[in-house]
Amino acid sequence: MAAIKALEPDNGDLVLNKLREVSPGYHDINVEMYGDFFGDDRLSIKTRTLITLTTLAAINAYPGLIEFHAKAALEVGWQPDEIFAALEQNSLFAGFPYAISSIYTVRELFIKLGVIDARPRSE
Repeated sequence: MAAIKALEPDNGDLVLNKLREVSPGYHDINVEMYGDFFGDDRLSIKTRTLITLTTLAAINAYPGLIEFHAKAALEVGWQPDEIFAALEQNSLFAGFPYAISSIYTVRELFIKLGVIDARPRSE
């Protein structure tokens, strides 16, 4: 539970409570799994967060999960440009449609959070 709250201090409980309502047993498995993987010190939480986000993007996961982990990536110190670069890298291996979908999802989240400007970048 502490690992999830560290990744998402603002609404980690909300995410977990929704999962608990649907499936208490699956909730417990997720809490234990996150603790085991994110508690392993061979990789930093910062690195694990970016790996998690790019993996979710590569499998075209539910946008809410991508948003959760994109926000977590910001929380642990990744910059928006670094996050977008990692998502762009996914296009080589997961395909352009999944990369584009995740980039749009993360862009909308970052605009909502006020960490990027809604205006298009000029080249």
